[in-house]
Amino acid sequence: MDSPPRDGTPGSTFDAARAGPVRASFGRFVLVGGACTALHYLLLVLLVEGFGIRPAMAAGAGFAAGAVLNYELSRRYTFFGRRASLRSFGRFGVVALFGMVLNVSVFEALLRLGMPHYLLAQAVATAVVMVTNFTLYRRWAFRA
Repeated sequence: MDSPPRDGTPGSTFDAARAGPVRASFGRFVLVGGACTALHYLLLVLLVEGFGIRPAMAAGAGFAAGAVLNYELSRRYTFFGRRASLRSFGRFGVVALFGMVLNVSVFEALLRLGMPHYLLAQAVATAVVMVTNFTLYRRWAFRA
């Protein structure tokens, strides 16, 4: 019986060991992100429907509120409870700011291209930002 190769190719033991922690932290990232996204969407709808604020401005405000909650939850639960530090907070802030600019840019572009509803545009923008932010948080902001 042949054993799997150990060279990092797909299906190798090295590849499987490396993918396990990434999949697990991505799962936690999705759960934490779900809570933060719920806060983001709640504020988005409240600001647009309740206060008449432009959707792009409301999307930015909602994203910022979600980012504040996201830092603490990500630090504690997604990336193994690493100690709070000025370095990780600063890096998180850079990624969050980049994510907010990306979010509002994708959101506004979709609305200008004729996306039929602002919540649909936000859902697409959220998916784009989720993949980008996970990668940057894992590889840079919360790197040990």
